[in-house]
Amino acid sequence: MAKKGKLKCPKCGSTDVKRDLSNPIWGIGIATPYKCQDCGYRSFFFPKYYKEEKEE
Repeated sequence: MAKKGKLKCPKCGSTDVKRDLSNPIWGIGIATPYKCQDCGYRSFFFPKYYKEEKEE
């Protein structure tokens, strides 16, 4: 099973990161940057955060 991770902002540590579609040209197939919804940091690359699974 593939691990699913959340994007994590390298500036503030928030996981509330979404694609930034504020520029209309990014919607036509050009790579779109991500934007942190908490601090406003914008970049094409955000690290992925994987939650540790609890062993029972």
